[in-house]
Amino acid sequence: MHTVVQRVSATLTLAVTALAILCGLVSFSDLLHPSGVAPVDIRVKGVDAIFVHKGVEQVRGDSVGLGGGVRSGFRSRLLTLSHLARHKQAQLNIELHADLRPEFTWNTKQLYVAVTAEYATDTSPRNVVTLWNRIVESAEDAKLDIRRLPRMYPFIFAAEMNAASGLLGLDYNVTLSWNVMPKVGRLYTRSETVTGLRIPAYYIEPTKTTTKTS
Repeated sequence: MHTVVQRVSATLTLAVTALAILCGLVSFSDLLHPSGVAPVDIRVKGVDAIFVHKGVEQVRGDSVGLGGGVRSGFRSRLLTLSHLARHKQAQLNIELHADLRPEFTWNTKQLYVAVTAEYATDTSPRNVVTLWNRIVESAEDAKLDIRRLPRMYPFIFAAEMNAASGLLGLDYNVTLSWNVMPKVGRLYTRSETVTGLRIPAYYIEPTKTTTKTS
């Protein structure tokens, strides 16, 4: 006769094994789902402003560091540049159209969508700045048609990184990336990049329209 402890142990072992097999099958089912993401159309239509900014700036959005890292939980963020006397900032005019609805399956929890700018300097070969991001939790919200991308985070270039030229005349790329977060299984990322972009070699003073956050 088996004791109560032995029976409970056997039942729990069977339940955990069955759950592990079920999770594996759910994860494997994603491989059978065809990826039919429509072509992504992301355009940099121009540069609205290029200027030297000092001190403190407050914009809407999550808390974000100079490297593009996001700290959630803040609806406003205060970027204090006490260690940077001056930094150069650009405001890009970006148009975005993307149909990400095919990424949603019954195993998809949400998508993390972000637009980033990437550039290189003499001292740092790869710099990535987050310009905009959004969490998409349903297929109904996964079709993006944004004629003018809201200026969520600034395109910042620290003057000390390359004092000779800085942001003016800088070559850069803009990338739309989306992380697919499943309920069970691995997380994967897809992206679309626009290359061969360059910041103008002269300053453009911001207007009331370009400085207003959306």
